[in-house]
Amino acid sequence: DDDDDDDDDDDDQNFERRRVVNAGRNLVWQKLMPTEEGTARAAAETMKDLPPPDEKNPLDHRHATQFVQNHTDDRDLDGVSPPGAKRFKALRWLHAALEKIGGGDHRYMLPAKYMLGNWRLWPDNHDGNEPEFVKLKKFAEAKLDVIGVSFERDVYEGLKIGKELGDVGKDIPPARPRQDDGLPLPTPKLFKKVPTEDDHKDYFYMALLLTAVHAIDPLYQESAEKICQAAGGDWKGPAPKGYMRMFAKLETDHKEAKVPRAAENIDTNRAAWTFDSPEQLRKAFEGAAKAWGDPLRVKNGYSPSFKALEISKGYRNILANYRFAPEGLTWGKLVDREDGQTVKAWDALRKKMLNSFLKYGYADESSLDAEWKQYLAYFDDAREYITSAAMRERPVVLVVEVQYMLKQYMAMRKKTHAWYKIVRADNAEAMVWDYMWN
Repeated sequence: DDDDDDDDDDDDQNFERRRVVNAGRNLVWQKLMPTEEGTARAAAETMKDLPPPDEKNPLDHRHATQFVQNHTDDRDLDGVSPPGAKRFKALRWLHAALEKIGGGDHRYMLPAKYMLGNWRLWPDNHDGNEPEFVKLKKFAEAKLDVIGVSFERDVYEGLKIGKELGDVGKDIPPARPRQDDGLPLPTPKLFKKVPTEDDHKDYFYMALLLTAVHAIDPLYQESAEKICQAAGGDWKGPAPKGYMRMFAKLETDHKEAKVPRAAENIDTNRAAWTFDSPEQLRKAFEGAAKAWGDPLRVKNGYSPSFKALEISKGYRNILANYRFAPEGLTWGKLVDREDGQTVKAWDALRKKMLNSFLKYGYADESSLDAEWKQYLAYFDDAREYITSAAMRERPVVLVVEVQYMLKQYMAMRKKTHAWYKIVRADNAEAMVWDYMWN
């Protein structure tokens, strides 16, 4: 037993030694490498040339810059201000910067992102009632309320949208579809690398789901574009849902769901359709049903019963989820596509994941900490499973989402998105995850 204890001590010392070496290597790398666009370092560089957003408190700019310069993914530093930086002054800068952004000055957008997504700024980030988070949320809500009231009056009521579109999807019964209906978590018998702990089953399933999602997205977007344009609408194919957005949901909306909780993400492949008129929107809704079958679920935000000011600060749309199952398509056929598009999509996904981890100051893949390495490894495992014999004959089936918008609400969304990301967060942790990844 004493020998075992000695071995454990040696392992701990070796681990700590490797951790220190990696940390030093990453620090040197950060200093030597040129600034990469979109990173915290780039945000800090931007702040050097920005005028303070609050003329009454110009020195707040220095404190905010300290937080951005010392942005980290080290959760041991949650709520720990950098040396010399005052949290309340940095937060005052953030409020002023958000005012500037709301007024159309987007020069402050990148630094504000790295403030909102900064663990060091948010102690007690699990607590939705943390005073400064509550203050920030109320600040954002007030901005949205002003816009929402005008849209309810001038757009929704003024154009009688409830009368035109309030009944769309009324015959679809309430439902809660899940992705594991079509893409189940494999059993250990099917795939030996499936984790045994519930949390890690979630992390593996997120990787599995995103691996599947990125494989089908070109096919889904091609189909979605045809349906939308046939109705006279404007199609946009946003990138699939992000990993960290799914991660944040594990602690909020999906916390009480059955494992794998990540199967609750049914908006992973999404299309945004915008229309000039209610007639075009209704035509597209009918076209989607012909192409994909009746929706699995419909949330009609144009219904008069939808309390838009309370729920979404005046924003209205229709969200519909469909079962996307191209006839005769198996995972084997999708993997074997002659154009190699599936393999290219997976290579791009892995590169995106790796780069997303590296941007927090790591030199290369080998210097990532153990947590990031494990998340990345699950993507390799997911790809191995989807290309295995167990999946070759399995039909491709995933739940996809369409957002139906009238052009007025698309304009509203662009104007309010930064505020809405703050308002929709249940606590500072969810907000930080959201901003860290996007």
